[in-house]
Amino acid sequence: MSVPTARLGSPVAALTVPSPGSRSRHVYALPQPGGLVHPRLTDQPVPDDDPVPPDAEVQQLLDTVSTALAEPLTRADVVGSCTGLRPLVLPASAGTGPGAAPAYLSRRHSLPSDGPVLTVVGAELTTYRAMAEQPSTR
Repeated sequence: MSVPTARLGSPVAALTVPSPGSRSRHVYALPQPGGLVHPRLTDQPVPDDDPVPPDAEVQQLLDTVSTALAEPLTRADVVGSCTGLRPLVLPASAGTGPGAAPAYLSRRHSLPSDGPVLTVVGAELTTYRAMAEQPSTR
């Protein structure tokens, strides 16, 4: 989603706000040229591969960022939205234990190979060096 930069006090750097109930998840409000800020929360599951931000997620972003503001954001402040899909590797243990959270899965990668073909699946661009150094699983 996008809100006018002025609603957040015209920041020049990212605003990082902890997500309620989590010690490791944050909402990032990233100011962009053109007077907009894009609050983001990564690793939200999206049903049916539909890249439309759910109303509950928009409200969660507004509520979380508002905890760091003198005047809370409202839906009237939202001037746009966008989403993206990140492919996650679904391990055999999916749905069990602490590794089942999407935030954890998205930072894991797999390098399966089928003969001469090597496939890179999952992870983030920031882990490309680690992936390049890792031997494939054969």
